[in-house]
Amino acid sequence: MDIISFLVGIIVVFLLSLIVLFVSFTYISGTISLIGIYHELQSPQYPTGERFRDKVVAVSKCNFLLAFPMLFAFYILITQNIPNCDMQRVFFVSIGISLVTLIIVRILANPCEFLRPMICDRDGMHTNDHIRTHKERILSFFFAIIGGSLIIVLGIFSYDLLQNTSFFIPPFATFDFAVVLILFVFFIFLVSLIGELILYLFQPIDRILP
Repeated sequence: MDIISFLVGIIVVFLLSLIVLFVSFTYISGTISLIGIYHELQSPQYPTGERFRDKVVAVSKCNFLLAFPMLFAFYILITQNIPNCDMQRVFFVSIGISLVTLIIVRILANPCEFLRPMICDRDGMHTNDHIRTHKERILSFFFAIIGGSLIIVLGIFSYDLLQNTSFFIPPFATFDFAVVLILFVFFIFLVSLIGELILYLFQPIDRILP
């Protein structure tokens, strides 16, 4: 690689990184913040509340937008750090980690009395500031996982781009990959439903009217 091509490549990588990180972080941050919001369910006491069906759909959309960058990031991180690994198994492991992370963050970001945040006072009392601080910690940690992974992935991609080597190759044939993708979308909806059922049974402390 001559010096001119190398400099052009550096400029392309710089501009690409600037655009991708700015757009990704803005989009991920906005979507993650929605995970920490729980609208009051519709009931005779709250006729303007959110219907359970609408809640599941809204959370599924957020999880759908977050699951794919998580899956992609986990897959690349594992394959880059474990030499000669079985890529299909890594892909399924990444799917499992992504789905589990989504449901855990949704529940922890909306704590109930049963899962009272440790940040509360010794006597178990909690204030809006306690809950807000707890939410920020959980969502910030979630954002750090995805954001940090994307930075690493972008670094690997930039290096491979300059080296003119392949970066990401799905470990399946096209048809098999499409089937796995459809199943992944189904399980995103399923974990969203399970998470909302748990929050329905154990109502979050912080609930707002839509």
